[in-house]
Amino acid sequence: MAGFEFLLLLGTSGLLVWYGWSARAALTQRRILLAALAVIGVVHVLLDGVRWQMIPVYAILLVLSVLVLRQWQPKRRWLGILSFVGAVLLLVLSGLAAQYLPRFTFPRSTYTVGTTLLSLDYKDETLPAKLWYPALASSSKEVDLYCDAPTQQLDGVMGLPGWVFSHLRLVRTPALRGAKPFPNNRYPLILYAHGGSSAYIDNTRLLQELASAGYMVLSVHFNFSFERYDLEISLTQIPSLDEQRQLVQDRTVPVQADMLQAALNHLQNDPTWASQIDWDKVAILGHSLGGTTALEAALAQPAIKTIINLDGPVVLPDSFNAVPPLLYLSSFNPDQPNEVLEAKGLPYPDFYRDLKLEELGKLDQLMAGLKTIGTPCQHYRIPQAGHLDLTDLPYLSPLMATKGADRDAVHDLMRELIVAYLHHQLNQGPEAPFPELVKEGLERVE
Repeated sequence: MAGFEFLLLLGTSGLLVWYGWSARAALTQRRILLAALAVIGVVHVLLDGVRWQMIPVYAILLVLSVLVLRQWQPKRRWLGILSFVGAVLLLVLSGLAAQYLPRFTFPRSTYTVGTTLLSLDYKDETLPAKLWYPALASSSKEVDLYCDAPTQQLDGVMGLPGWVFSHLRLVRTPALRGAKPFPNNRYPLILYAHGGSSAYIDNTRLLQELASAGYMVLSVHFNFSFERYDLEISLTQIPSLDEQRQLVQDRTVPVQADMLQAALNHLQNDPTWASQIDWDKVAILGHSLGGTTALEAALAQPAIKTIINLDGPVVLPDSFNAVPPLLYLSSFNPDQPNEVLEAKGLPYPDFYRDLKLEELGKLDQLMAGLKTIGTPCQHYRIPQAGHLDLTDLPYLSPLMATKGADRDAVHDLMRELIVAYLHHQLNQGPEAPFPELVKEGLERVE
């Protein structure tokens, strides 16, 4: 909850209690309080914008203003009590919504980043996509929004309706919409694959900072839905390990990898962007199911020089020779007592432990196979981070964050590791060993 939102909620609550205590007393003091709340309200709207979470506060303050100035008091005591209780409940609900569905700010980028929205043709549908790129600072004044149409773009994220995220229209990023790219420059390209039940903007903070570090970054929306892949909605609850394998291996991943290939084809045939990309330096980054998709896409596309998997399931390839260098970043160690996992907010610790240990077991097999043929591979872990902490989702709502995790610290560690790794793999070459990144809160897993 922003500062002026808190002050407006606190002041309105105080005025409600004061009026409920006595409708006619201290009119002058109440007028002063109303004037102060009016100033706070105007500043709040100018700085924060109008948020649906605060609509009950706006409405109650407006009604109280009329009642106080007219010194009106209900003739029936039961009506006054009922109105007071209803107003208190609305204020509580409004405060909870503002707190747990907050706006958030972005760190300032080192260099100017431009953005553009793309529409990619894929078979009989159109896939939304977003491109971030290094840009000229003075070439645009249009500030890029985190999400232009959250009701449509974020509908179904983590099983929630899109209107819940309507406040994200107010989140301004440091990037500039439609800014001109630097002329006569060619940049490495990073493809981003989001996780299941998520959206292509779910890691905007990270992707924007990668663009600021000198990369072109393209994120494709997979239009994921359970109906699309003939999957049971029960998979959102406690799927069995066999159902997880069905979800990952047989249905979604091959289709999503094909979508990424279509995205590459689109850029290669786009005269505006094809000349801006160094096609010898292409990487792929994916979170969760997108991490699995990244490996599948890399196997089918030799142009992809390295893979970064953010805590996603691993499917063992038929041949290790086709796998490019790999960086795997995992969440906290799942092999911990139930009480520790429950303290982090996991409702089903036994299932989570079995699932993640199986995933990490396959990762160990993959890395062992890569090492036997000399392909570089790294595994790092952020011990305080949960699965969703490796995205923006904890910023969209603190309810999605792991208990005890510092979301800013997790983001900073993830960004530093990925930027260092990409710089090494794409600019220095995989022949030189990747130097171990020593940072507090980051572990290298042998």
